[in-house]
Amino acid sequence: MLRKAVFAAASLFALLSIASPVGAQITPQPVLAEAMQQANVREGPGLEYYAIGNIRAGARYRVIGRHEIYPWLLIEFGDPVQHGWVFAEIVNITGDLNLVPFVPLDAAFTSSPTSAPPLESPTPTLTLAPPPADSATPPAPAATMTPPAQGAPAVGAPAEAATGVTVRALNRANVRCGPGIDYLVAGSISSDEVYTVLTRHTAFPWLQIRYPTTQAAWVYAELVEVSGDLSQVPAITGVGSACPVLTPTPPVVMPGVSPWGQTPTGSGPVDMTILGEAILGYLYERDYFPRTERQGSAFGLNLQTGESFSLNPGIAFSGMSLIKVPVLVTYFRYLNAPPNEDQAAWITGMMTCSNNPASNAILRDLGRGDAYAGAERVTATMRELGLNNTFLQGPLVEDPELARHEELTPIRTSVDQQATDPDPYNQTTPDEIGWLLGALYQCGQQESGPLLSRIDGLTPAECRRVLHALDENYLGAMIEAGVPYDTTVAHKHGWTTGDTHGDAGIVFTPGGDYVLVIILHQREWLTYLDAWPNIAELSRLVYNTFNPGAPLAEIHPEEVPETCDISNSPLFGLLMQPDPPPLR
Repeated sequence: MLRKAVFAAASLFALLSIASPVGAQITPQPVLAEAMQQANVREGPGLEYYAIGNIRAGARYRVIGRHEIYPWLLIEFGDPVQHGWVFAEIVNITGDLNLVPFVPLDAAFTSSPTSAPPLESPTPTLTLAPPPADSATPPAPAATMTPPAQGAPAVGAPAEAATGVTVRALNRANVRCGPGIDYLVAGSISSDEVYTVLTRHTAFPWLQIRYPTTQAAWVYAELVEVSGDLSQVPAITGVGSACPVLTPTPPVVMPGVSPWGQTPTGSGPVDMTILGEAILGYLYERDYFPRTERQGSAFGLNLQTGESFSLNPGIAFSGMSLIKVPVLVTYFRYLNAPPNEDQAAWITGMMTCSNNPASNAILRDLGRGDAYAGAERVTATMRELGLNNTFLQGPLVEDPELARHEELTPIRTSVDQQATDPDPYNQTTPDEIGWLLGALYQCGQQESGPLLSRIDGLTPAECRRVLHALDENYLGAMIEAGVPYDTTVAHKHGWTTGDTHGDAGIVFTPGGDYVLVIILHQREWLTYLDAWPNIAELSRLVYNTFNPGAPLAEIHPEEVPETCDISNSPLFGLLMQPDPPPLR
């Protein structure tokens, strides 16, 4: 497959360089922590330990250890050098935290100096001395922070605070169901939002705030800026949950449900539900929490057995350039012959360069000169297939600064269209785009399935043209960076101007072919440096699960060039062949 660069939709990608060349020898760099504003440093990894100092923004401190369970980091600070613990959510990290060793759970914690282990050590271990027996300061009483069962009311919480005290996050901060990091994350807050303080805890530096989704939630006091007099806020001593379960909530990972009533043909060595749970665990570790301002959804389909999973289902996302898969399926449905040279150029530009002007030329051709009519045909085709949460109402944006489609009434669907603030006129869900890819595989590779039985106009040869177009979409990042270089990945990637990134593809591997769709979202701004490596790592996790005998050791993201040239693309010839071959 010819490897092409993605079309430069924004000047951002002129600066992309995600990883060093494969095989390069890289000396591990120190991992450093810098306070967002200021942070207490404690004797041990918990709020029950005494503060032994503090650090402030503007200075970085070496991270030499991390707790195995809780988000606490052991740092070097002070002169002479001491060791102490800082809460991970109130510092910014420079470097790869995975290089930092875990501190054994049975270690005794102290601020006494020790020698920091070298970062090159393959199995670093930290030995911490016990606190001195004649300490002048008595130890703080141990606090039991085991959360009660969900649904218990927050002890002593008033209906509303009348003091006018409010908080604003210093940066993005998690809020929890109770006053401690043992409690479940209820969501997060950001620096542009103001929240009313309801109560403060007498024993722990946690504040209860009015929070929309749970009525109330707790935030660590060092993560926020307080406006008003906290002494006027009612104080409580209980540790009840602030997260009542008002209605049953669906599982975060569940078996996928085919829109065509198809059932798995059997079970294979890969348990798709367990695979979905592993992906969920990874997302939790990277602070992607379902139904919060920073969340992810995924879909996986084993193409040998028909087994599938859906992670964080029922969430609508902006269709981004992923919508170009439905556009191309619809286009071939209405083409009565192989594409001519102009049509082949539009398809190649849309799929290999993700070029929106080329996409809009296709929509105009579909709509007989009217791109809006072409978009209506795309939506109608998805409706005929039973993919009712996937739609396109107009041409794709060619200039992000221009207002768009203000005369249209956005389509309402059965899924949550608020959580990710999706494009009102271009939406999909990971499971629907994933089922569509699975149907393309059936149609093009096996000459069967719903694209042949449920709608007219498509042939297996046309499905193969779509698959070849997806195969020629080479980015060198996201799903492709998580599989070996010689792996065939028929996929379409996409992103919005700032908050959503996704990749959806069919992956052909020795251990079995599968569909994988991953979409990550963060309100306000999600950078490619955050999203793309995480999608690549999830791709590697799935590949290694299907291929345990030959796992991929590490992801290999590539630099994405600024421009895209389709003049020598082999896709032209493949598109115009009467009967293109299957992919493999």
